Amino acid sequence: MGNLQVGCNEIPTNRPIARKDHNDLIYKTKREKYNAVIDKVVELSVAGRPVLIGTTSVEVSELLSRMLTMRKIKHNVLNAKLHKKKLKL
Repeated sequence: MGNLQVGCNEIPTNRPIARKDHNDLIYKTKREKYNAVIDKVVELSVAGRPVLIGTTSVEVSELLSRMLTMRKIKHNVLNAKLHKKKLKL
């Protein structure tokens, strides 16, 4: 079978794209970065908006959870460690 030379038509979106791309934020330390994340979560939580935070490790998710608890922000943590504990129950 050879290459299929099928034409392709671009279909415009129904509405203008709502996504806003922001510049990257760079922090000197992890502490600065995590504090900025928590500040943003607090801001969005006060406005009643849900927030999903992805982390690179269980330890970081637990650290952010402690920081949210200190700020009295209601939250749930889902990571591999907690998932494993639930399976044992």
